[in-house]
Amino acid sequence: MNLLEVASQDIDGSVREYFPSNSNWLGIDIGPGKKVDLVIQKTH
Repeated sequence: MNLLEVASQDIDGSVREYFPSNSNWLGIDIGPGKKVDLVIQKTH
């Protein structure tokens, strides 16, 4: 299963534990952090 997690930074836990362990994740957020694969910069 391929999953996109928006606002993926793990601060107080993650939704990833509720999905199959063999899932492929792409985590995006506005800043770097734990479980963030891609940082999206604000454009304006």
